[in-house]
Amino acid sequence: IILSTKEKINFLLHISSSNSEISGAMDLRRPFATKIAISTRNGSLEEISRLLPMPIRDGFSGTVSGRAQVTFLPLQLEESLSISYEMSELLMTSGNRNLRNVNPLRLAYRSGALVMEDVSFMMDQVEVHASGELTSEARPGKEIIITAKGTGDFLSIFLPDLLFEGDLDARIVIKGSMAAPVFSGSIQVEQGRLLTSSRALPLTNLQLQLDMKDNVLILHSLRFNIQDGEVSGHGTLP
Repeated sequence: IILSTKEKINFLLHISSSNSEISGAMDLRRPFATKIAISTRNGSLEEISRLLPMPIRDGFSGTVSGRAQVTFLPLQLEESLSISYEMSELLMTSGNRNLRNVNPLRLAYRSGALVMEDVSFMMDQVEVHASGELTSEARPGKEIIITAKGTGDFLSIFLPDLLFEGDLDARIVIKGSMAAPVFSGSIQVEQGRLLTSSRALPLTNLQLQLDMKDNVLILHSLRFNIQDGEVSGHGTLP
């Protein structure tokens, strides 16, 4: 659809196969100020995943309801690029496990910064929270915080050949910039059990205490049983 006047041209293109729209407006008095917007709406998770290089696309299904919008000035892409995304509903299933959002997910990229409003997901019985802002240049107080806590099997949603059971308590803080993120935080697992779909050589009584500080991994303790033996370890990894 193209609508024009003496001063402005508006256009709208609807792509039914991907349920998306491309629209724009050109001010004939200021042609370099043309703004182009791309938006998408609800869709099947399987259909969306085919457009992305996702290694987990096989074996899961679900739906996603949301809207993404991208706007920019063609000759000033880096300075004018703005992206916003709101996911009102997500359901991802794999076998008898599922992942769903507890509240709407809102992400934005503007002025060189990634902004994430407080959002919660449930993966089996593990609840994940994420919020914060990460800028193109490191700034004090700008960070993204991700926490995960609960009991259950969440790995099999993404890695169907693995089964994990145990108590998880994790907190990850991302500082720095989008080009050079700095990770800190901790991951603790108690009474864990990890096995493959063939159930060969299961790891039981898994205990893990792992810290991260400025992109350095500090393994305080790792202990698990395998068959009749016990394995333990500790150390650091830059």
